[in-house]
Amino acid sequence: MSAMAASLAVQAMLVAALEADPALAGVGVHDAPPPDAAVPYVTVGPDVARDWGWKGGGGVEHRLTLTLWERGEGVADAKRLLAAVERAVAALEPEQDGFRLLLNRLERGSVRRTGGLWTQGLLEWRMVTVWENGDGD
Repeated sequence: MSAMAASLAVQAMLVAALEADPALAGVGVHDAPPPDAAVPYVTVGPDVARDWGWKGGGGVEHRLTLTLWERGEGVADAKRLLAAVERAVAALEPEQDGFRLLLNRLERGSVRRTGGLWTQGLLEWRMVTVWENGDGD
């Protein structure tokens, strides 16, 4: 499977997990900041995908960012929502439809005020996916 096909599969997995989490009810999940989105919302990406193959099979390493956008006076609400996003992603089952999530690790998180009442929260993940038949074909 190509790196971008793997990236798309990971994105679909993340969107489904975030949209299904009750703690994130009312939080939109998008692949880019939509001009008319209600806050809070999460965007999936950017995602850097690279080959993670070996002699007996193949996979893809993903370095991706989930970004939360929130408006408010402080950062506490953003941190509460980021904690829910972190829990939802950390709880992903290794066995997915057509691939296995071999590694699912939060690399770092941050929250910052961006001006006005906007708060941006970032969660940067490292994931490795391998395909059921080893080479993704």
